[in-house]
Amino acid sequence: MRKKFHGYYHPDETYFKNLWDNSIFVFDSSVLLDLYRYSQGTSNEIIKTIEKISSRIWIPYQVGLEFHRNRLDVINDQRNAYEKLKENLENQKKGLSDKLKTNKHPFLENANEFIEKIEKLFASISSQLDKEKEKNLEYFNKNVILNKITKLFDNKVGEKYSDDNLKNLYSEGKRRYELKIPPGYEDKGKKDELQFGDLVVWYQIIDKAQELKKPIILVTSEQKEDWWYKINNKTIGPRPELIQEINEKANVNFYMYHIELFLEYSKEHFKTEIKKETIDEIKTLRKNMESKLKIENDKLRELLQYTKVPDSSNITWNDMFKNSILSNKLELSNIFDSLALKVPQNIPNSSFWNDITKSVYDTPNILTIKGLENSTESKQIFNDDKKIVNKNSTELYDKGKSDPNDKSTNSSDESNKTSDKK
Repeated sequence: MRKKFHGYYHPDETYFKNLWDNSIFVFDSSVLLDLYRYSQGTSNEIIKTIEKISSRIWIPYQVGLEFHRNRLDVINDQRNAYEKLKENLENQKKGLSDKLKTNKHPFLENANEFIEKIEKLFASISSQLDKEKEKNLEYFNKNVILNKITKLFDNKVGEKYSDDNLKNLYSEGKRRYELKIPPGYEDKGKKDELQFGDLVVWYQIIDKAQELKKPIILVTSEQKEDWWYKINNKTIGPRPELIQEINEKANVNFYMYHIELFLEYSKEHFKTEIKKETIDEIKTLRKNMESKLKIENDKLRELLQYTKVPDSSNITWNDMFKNSILSNKLELSNIFDSLALKVPQNIPNSSFWNDITKSVYDTPNILTIKGLENSTESKQIFNDDKKIVNKNSTELYDKGKSDPNDKSTNSSDESNKTSDKK
């Protein structure tokens, strides 16, 4: 029975040992693009770990294509994030100053003195941000990450599918998506062939497994449920259908890891040195991404409760918004068959939709302002009178670090580590 339903059984130690001893390690575009979202130290440790197994790595052609298509957009997101953070800091400063000016507390006789200290502290932070921005932009402009990735995967990229192959795959993809066969069906609302990107990656992985007859380990930053088997928001492991399909088609074993678990198990199997801060940073970014994606999906669900859904499947987003203005109602096509989809990329500019579709990387981890929480100015303001700044405001100076009092983060990490056992 186990042989026929291979994907539904939790692997044993022998299975995992065979995987780590013999597998080809495949990295998806989310892992490669995230190298631009981490601090330089974290990115370097990930790259060094991949270099350690350079003879056993490979990426599908589709992964390389998505990496090059989206790389500059991700870099631009990091540039914009500095300005957005400075804007948020300015708003925080103005809010604190205004409260001290208009709501004078009887025990605060020297409100102006506190305002002056706030001005100095925020000016110091703004100056530090400018320095960090210049340093990181210089790093990006030197193409350090691109050059390392290019060298790492030289002659380790799959072949491009022909147009005929892609046409057949897209047709098959439509059938699979209707039946919710993983992976890729959660991208159903994306424009044209973009919705089939994950499926192309999957098929190219299967092709490579058939060619080499070796097990596959896929390292990813993906969170979607068309890749991961989840119960009550707890990740159990890869979707059983994926393990089953690649085993049936290529007769090889398969498993998946989030990047932080891959790094942790690499310490055991490849004797790599990974700092705890590296793992913490990766977990923080993933947690932030999950939270912001949940907010986007919740907003969409709320919107759709008051939306008339038409039968037509030919309505474009531009037509939809034009009709919305004319008739004061929003028409949605059948791309919203699943409410868990991301908003399509060709939505016209709108302050409301910009709010919904803003990048989940608005405040990347590279913006962590280290050391300022111990500065003289901050101690005077935050320690001398904690009534002035509440707990949430201190997150300005410790962005990206997990809250030691947050039990949910630690328990979630442990449960995922247990589920995604080596």
